Parts: sequence; structure tokens; C-alpha cells
Amino acid sequence: MVGLILAIAVSWLAAPHTPDETPRGTFAVHCGTLYPGDGPALHGVWLVVRDGRIDSIVEGKAPDDMPILDASGKVVMPGIVAADSVLADLRTTDYHVTPDFVALDGFDFDREFRRALSGGVTTAYLGMDTDRLVSGQGSVVKLFGDDPIARTLDESNALQITLGAESTRAPTLFEPTLSPSDDDPLVPARRQYPSARISQLAVLRDLFDRAARGESTALSTMVEHRYDPAALREVVSGELPLRIAAREAADIVRALQFAKRLGVRLTLDDPFEVDRIAGRIAKSGAHVVVRIPVALSAPNQGGEDRTDESPRNELSNAAVLARAGVPVALAPERNADMADFLFIAGIAIRHGLEPEVALRAITTDAAATIGVADRVGSLRPGHDADFLVLSGEPFAVGTLVEKTFVDGVPAFERTFETDMLAIRADRIITAAGPVLRDATVIVADGKIKAVGEELAVPYGARVVDLGDAVVTPGFINSFTSAGLSGDGVGVPSGTAAQKIDEIIRHDDPVFEEALEAGLTTLLVAGSDGSSVSGRVTAVKTGASDDESAILKEIAALRVVHDEIGPDSTKPLADLMSRGKKYIESWEKYEKALADWKAGKVKKAEESESSAKPAEGDPISGRWECELGGLPMPFAVEVVMKLKLDGTAVTGSVEVSIDGNKLPQEGTIENGKFENGKLTGSAKLMGNSADLEATVEADKLTGTLSVMGQQATIEGERVEASASEDDDEDDKPKAPKVDESLEPVRAWVEKKIPLVVKSDRAPAVQAVLEFFRKEEMPFVMTGVSDAIETPEILGADAPPIVLGPAIVSHERGDLVNAAARLADRGAELAFGTGDTAGAKYLPLHVAHAIRWGLDPQAALEALTIDAARMFKLDDRVGSLERGKDADLVVFSGNPFELTSRVLLVVCNGRIAYDARGTRSER
Repeated sequence: MVGLILAIAVSWLAAPHTPDETPRGTFAVHCGTLYPGDGPALHGVWLVVRDGRIDSIVEGKAPDDMPILDASGKVVMPGIVAADSVLADLRTTDYHVTPDFVALDGFDFDREFRRALSGGVTTAYLGMDTDRLVSGQGSVVKLFGDDPIARTLDESNALQITLGAESTRAPTLFEPTLSPSDDDPLVPARRQYPSARISQLAVLRDLFDRAARGESTALSTMVEHRYDPAALREVVSGELPLRIAAREAADIVRALQFAKRLGVRLTLDDPFEVDRIAGRIAKSGAHVVVRIPVALSAPNQGGEDRTDESPRNELSNAAVLARAGVPVALAPERNADMADFLFIAGIAIRHGLEPEVALRAITTDAAATIGVADRVGSLRPGHDADFLVLSGEPFAVGTLVEKTFVDGVPAFERTFETDMLAIRADRIITAAGPVLRDATVIVADGKIKAVGEELAVPYGARVVDLGDAVVTPGFINSFTSAGLSGDGVGVPSGTAAQKIDEIIRHDDPVFEEALEAGLTTLLVAGSDGSSVSGRVTAVKTGASDDESAILKEIAALRVVHDEIGPDSTKPLADLMSRGKKYIESWEKYEKALADWKAGKVKKAEESESSAKPAEGDPISGRWECELGGLPMPFAVEVVMKLKLDGTAVTGSVEVSIDGNKLPQEGTIENGKFENGKLTGSAKLMGNSADLEATVEADKLTGTLSVMGQQATIEGERVEASASEDDDEDDKPKAPKVDESLEPVRAWVEKKIPLVVKSDRAPAVQAVLEFFRKEEMPFVMTGVSDAIETPEILGADAPPIVLGPAIVSHERGDLVNAAARLADRGAELAFGTGDTAGAKYLPLHVAHAIRWGLDPQAALEALTIDAARMFKLDDRVGSLERGKDADLVVFSGNPFELTSRVLLVVCNGRIAYDARGTRSER
């Protein structure tokens, strides 16, 4: 067993625990929709990546001899360029002018920016503080990669300045002299300038003028002037742009004037009062970074003081600026979660920004704003292969970034715990309310999570957009023998005792054929034979395994009853009586068992030794042990459940490797306990190991060896149990399970209906009178004579299963049984009663519609009415929250012969897909 543990451990640890391998470096991406960033959306194209750069965008066939990334059902766009961030640790200083500070110096290249990458951010501007007059130089970096030099797009990107009240609050400075003397005395703390907005431009002009003249400030007596002026000179020479934070209109105008005086390129950082001066900003040629002032899932400050007249950042600012022709870059608030970057940018759309402008504002225009548009922001040939694969349209509420690539290398890949689907279609017929237009069904964990118009697609959903298709609940065939075909002997007659769920052949091709026709549930039974014809089992056609294929083991019990006369319903009454007696025997037993258990608990409370092992039994119980001395770096745990009988020891053994339990449980064989020594063999997964251990005071130490390999084993008994079973001689004996009465029991308990096949009108009338008197659940089938005798069915028509003969000709007249019964208000369902013909049920119903059956009644008979009859409507029959996600997608009207089945979902999974080359997005 030691060798087995080693082999399993090595293979388990070596197995990949990551998503399917994603290509990198050189590959082609098949895009459902591609937003290149500098042009209109493209559909069905190939994005070719070669050596980490964009090679080309091509239509038609896939490029030869290249790995393929299938995003044919997805949206591909450039990586997001964050025109502002605080991803660098900002240097804290009291100095008011620090042009030599560089944001890159505070950036940690070893840090993982998973949240930002998960939001699609591939490139970020590293901003400086905005509460100093001259705070330093911003930088531009990529958020993923091994080489810091390659990741640095611009070390010195812009010199940041702040105008307005925010930069008038610099602290006073105190720099004590290390050795005070008369010649170098201590001086008091001094105020830094400017301390008022009116003098800010004057101070700035002086700073830049002196830098232009080449005057050194390193030895200036003014402490706030002790800096390297090189950055100021680069601005004056036009090498370094300015980035000025200014909120109020007057400060914004001053910023424009100052940049014009210097003749340099300007970026305005988060201006507030732009509505009156947007045109002036546009004429200046300045770019603007607009932060979206919303803190998601957190309190939003403001409004607490009515007298506060400070300017506020308006959500409409981006739209106002864009309409004036100003290049806009969007960014979140500085402390916002970058995982929500697309959502935050979408807020600007809600407040007037056009979607295509918003997309450019986080890609192409954002890259241009920070001067790196020659590398990132669009998917032009030659640009870096920084791009995203999205689950849906960029600004849809439920859209998520599924993959993020930086330089053609996957930097982030999202995994989902549940396979959630969002199925969109022009019409959704729920069978539980009005028809929904342009609606969505959301599916998760095999259930319908939501259905409605204009639903937001939730986190992690895979969107399947079906255009002008029609969605209905999965159809139900209420009587078929699918899966019961014999080998050369045909379908056997049903019996009440026969468990259909155990004999049905799930690999019968008729299930797949029925699924492709839109049938997701079949009510399967043997052929009608004796008066009690057998059980009915509800089976799913598109389930992923045999267990989930059984919707309900006993969904009904079929009987044949065509007797007439005064006591014609006696067989039905006798059947009900037998069921009641059977139930009574079980109820009597359950009461006696409950009384016995109550008495046993009382005895246990009175006896302290009831839960203790027998005197002198140091072995029986649960032992938790660890193996040592193995050539592996992970923990191996062994749990033994032992029982001592004399000197013989038996039990089971479980092994876990690093907390992962092996799938099979082993046994203890030839076990003995004598003179404090425990010996035996532990057999597990075909291997045997010899155990030798010493047991003392609930402690176990020893060895476990096989084929020359040996491990130490140490553990303790954590739970003691008696070596002999409790005396249960007085425990009540359960009645014998009578399989022939189990379905009768379910019927009497009103959990299932009795399906009564009756063709003769007098027999039908007697059956109806019996069931209405007894108030028992039932479904009629056959009823051929009664259709022509309206007074028998009456105004209170019973539930009826029809088929396959729905439309017939009698004495030259066409008889549409379904239409006649539906007109009388009967609740209908349809069945074929055959095997391979189960798939034709929708055609039988379409034929009945051709000759007068109301299409709405037909659809309900195939869905919700059938589900109600067989008490399955808590699971199937309609598209409602909480029900099984069984649905069919048609290319048009479900009953038109020109319409075809495009997609079938069963138990929440796409079980049949015939869309061909239709785009899935």
C-alpha cells in the first residue's frame, strides 16, 4: 500500500489543476465579435497574433498551422488602458514642489495585479498625489510580465500639477540643524507658498522660468526649492507633457492658459465644472481624464453639509466633454476596484456618453491621452497583443472578462464554479403567463434562475443569443414505451411490481431521437395487459447520466377498466382498499419504531456504559493516524475503524493525501490483538500492506510495510465504540415491502394519479363517478366512445391523455378528439403509446392543430397540463424560477413545419445543438 500511496500521490500532484491550456505568443483567435478599438465592430473574423504582437485581422478560414483560441461565441476587444491609478506607492513628503519624484520608483513589479487584470486592465498610468502644487512625474506600465524594463512603457510620462484649493494646504516645514551654532542657528518652521489660489500661477511661472534659465535650486535657502529641476526643463523644452488637476472652472481656465504660455501638450486631470467651458477646452486641444465619481458597494460622501458649495463631479461630465469634441479618457475613482472597470465606464453611458465613445475612452483615446497609442489601446497590426475575451458586449451588466492577454500571453483566466447559461430569444413562451418578447432565460445548477424581459445577465453566465428564435418549455410525451424494447420479443406488459427505472435502457437511441424533436420528458410504461397494467416512470431524454435521467420513479399507475354493471368499479375500490391497508401496516410500524427509539434513548441516558466499549477493549473504535518516513513532501493520513471480537480484529481503512481522500475504502484482514500488539493486513485498491503496531492507552505506534517499502504509523483512538452490537431483539420488525403495492400506496397518498384506460362510454361514466366521489387523483385515457357522448364527460371534464390517434375519420366525418375536448375545457395531455414513434408526438399535435385544435391549448397539453396531471409541475412543464431548466428553442412557430429545433436544454445543459454556424455570443 505504501507504493500505491506514492504512485497516487505523485500522479495527483502532477495532474494539472488549471483550465484547458490557452495558446500564447503565436496563435489565432476566432472572434464572434471583434472591437479593434479604432473602427467598427467586426464579426466572425480571425485575430492573428505572432510573437506577442498583432499580426493581422483576417476573414474566412483559420490561418494554417497556428494554435487556435476559440472565441467564436465571445467578444474580443483591446486591453483596457487605465488613464489614472494609484497602483504605485506614493512617496510621502511635506515638500510642496517635488518635480523629481517619479511614480515608477514606488511601483512593485513583483506584485500580482489580479483584480485589475480580471477587470481587463492591461496598461495603467501611475499617478501622483493631487494635494501638492508640483507632485512629480507619472509613469505608464503594463500590469503583467516578467521583464520590468519591457513592462515600462514610459517612465516619465507627464509632470503633475494641481491648481485650486487642494494645493494651498501644504504643511509648514521645520528642518532642524543637526549642530546649532551662532552661525547656523535653529530656525522656526516656515510656511510654504503658494498658500492662496491667486498666487499659484505666479509661483509656477517663477519655477519654470528659473528652470528655463538653468538656475540651480539645489543650494537655495528656500527649503521648498530643494529639488532637481530637470523635469521642469523638459516641460519647457516640450519633451514632457503637463498633467494638471483642476476642479473649478476658473482653475481649469488657468491651467489652459499656463499650458498655452509654455506651449506644451496638456491633460486635464478630473475637472468638475466643465459644462460652461467644454468648448474652450476643445479648442485648446487638451485631453481630459474623467473619473466616474461612484463608490460601488460603499458609502458615497457628499451632501452632509448644506452650506458646502464645493464643486461636485457630475456623472454627465464625460458626455458633455465628448459632445464638445474633447478627447476623453475614463477612469474609476482612485480607490475603486479595477475589477469593475467596464461597469464603471458603463455608468458614463447611462449619463449620456455614446457607447462607442465610452469604448474608445478606455482603449484608443485613453492610450492617446497618456501617449502610448503607438503600442496599446487598439488591435492594429504591429501593436502589442494586449486584448480581452469577454462573455458578452463590453458594457452589458453581466459581461465579465473571461481571459486577459498581455503581449500575447494569458495574464488572467476566469473559472466558474457553475455552468450558468443566459439564453436570449425574440419570443419566450413560458406556459405560465404571457408570451415574453426579446427576453432571456437564465439557467444555473440545472435550474431556471430567472426568466423575463430586459433581464441583466448575471456574473459568470455564458450568453447564447438566438435572435428571432422561439423558446418553449421542454415537451412531455405522456405515454411511451421508449427504452423498454426487448431483444426480439418486443415491449413487455407492465406490472405494478416491475421497477421501470431499473430496467429501462438509457442508451436506447429513441431517447436521443425524442430529444432532437423537442421532447425532454417521457412517461414510460410497459404495454397495457391485465387490469393493473403497471408503473409509469418519468424519464428525462437529455440527462447527463442515468441517475439524473429519472425524474420520478413512480409517476403513475396504469389500469385498464372497461367493466360495466352495478359493481363495475369494485376492482378500483378493492385496489384502493389494499393500498390503505398497506399504508396502515407501515404507519403502525413507524409509530412502534418511534416508541422503541424513544425508549432506547431513555435507557442510554440511564446507563453510563451504553456508549463505552466493553471492559478491557482497547481496540474497537475510530483511529486517526499519520504515516511517516515516506519520500514525499505531503501528508498521508490513515483512518481505521476497528472492531475487536475476542482476539480477532476487523474493520475498514481510509487513506487521504494532502486532505484528498482516495476514492475507495480498504479493509483490515487477518487482524489480531494479543499482548498489546496489533497485527494484520490492510487491503486497499488491490494492494496489501502488513501492519504491526503497539497499542497502549489509546495510542498506536508501529509500521506499515509492503514489498520491502516501510512507513511508520502513529495515531490515537478518537472515538471508542462497543465491540458488540446493542441488543435489538425487541426492535419492531418492518413490514415486508410489497413492490406491487408501492405504486398503489403512492396513489392512495395522492402523490401520483391512477391512469385509467377505458374506451366504453358506460365504463367511462362509472369511473368518473367513482373518482369524483372518492376524490382520488386520476387521469383518463382512451375514452373513444365518450368523445361522442358529451353528457358523459360533462362540463367538469376530467384530465385526459390522448394519442396517437388524435384526428380520425368515422363514417366519413373527420373527428378531432383534442379539439372537441379542449373546447369543453378538458385538461389534455398527449402520448404516442409506442417506442420509436415517441419522437413524432409534436407532428401528431401539429396535425391536430391543422384540423382545428387551438395552438395555445396544444402547447399547454405538451407542457404544463401534462406536468400537472402527473404531479410533476414542481419540476417541469413551464419556464419558471426554481424549476428544472428543460427548454426547446425553435427557429420559428413551434408547430409550423417550416420551423426546426435549434437547441434543446435538459437539466440545465445544452443536450442538443443544431444551430450549425449560427453565432453563439
